[in-house]
Amino acid sequence: MKKVLYISSFTILGLILATILHAIIEFVALAVIFEDPAQFAETFWWKEWELVHQFGANFLWLLGALGGIYSGFVLWMPYGSKPGFYHWKKKV
Repeated sequence: MKKVLYISSFTILGLILATILHAIIEFVALAVIFEDPAQFAETFWWKEWELVHQFGANFLWLLGALGGIYSGFVLWMPYGSKPGFYHWKKKV
């Protein structure tokens, strides 16, 4: 049960970090685009903004979830191999 909670917590952390990274990238991209809209008016970025936004958001969420799961499994190994608190025996 602790292992599932540990890995799920890292997955949620990965999703939160991906959302924060998405917000930062979007703020910067929109600032650049709206600084000189005439330059970007006829480009792929402007015409297909919804597609670019959805692809980027989904990619970051997938990357965050997979990174969180991977981190949870890797960091669980040293933690899960230790004996219980005050060397209590684990219930099987």
